[in-house]
Amino acid sequence: MLTPDPLKRIKFHEIHLHSYMRSNQVPFYLLMPFKGEEKSMMKSLRNQFKYLLSM
Repeated sequence: MLTPDPLKRIKFHEIHLHSYMRSNQVPFYLLMPFKGEEKSMMKSLRNQFKYLLSM
């Protein structure tokens, strides 16, 4: 189902790799993977923490 809020439609990797959002410290909750991507969720969270710790 499409949601009217464009931010909620952006996929995790697009947010993570978007240089503007990366450089402006997007809130952590926006980087959470969406339902249907549970398989990659732990990998995504691990990568997020590595990124946050490297700042």
